[in-house]
Amino acid sequence: MDQQQREQFRDDVFAAMDERGWSLQTTARTARIARPTMSKVTRAEHVHRMSRAKLRRVLGIEALAEVQAREVFSADIELIRDAVGVWLRDTPQEERAAKVAFLFASIANEARGHDQVGGNL
Repeated sequence: MDQQQREQFRDDVFAAMDERGWSLQTTARTARIARPTMSKVTRAEHVHRMSRAKLRRVLGIEALAEVQAREVFSADIELIRDAVGVWLRDTPQEERAAKVAFLFASIANEARGHDQVGGNL
């Protein structure tokens, strides 16, 4: 991760903590990471990918920000990403996986020419 990505991750962590009303100590304890690691996050320093994954999991932060930082998407892909974001926005976290699986299956079926979910996308 470069400095900009580390800063974005830090900002995402703080935003998610703020939503939950969690302190640094509560976040570190819940994610099962060391407090010094949490301090590195606050300073936007390098944090091991496993620690980042633990934080993402407990805070509900998606790794998409890292992918976007590495990849430049075309305008049509950006539009699709935004549309899916709106589609999932009010979906509870525990229901998102099923909705995304449905979307992937629909896309795969369309790509194979077997629109089994009914209608065209």
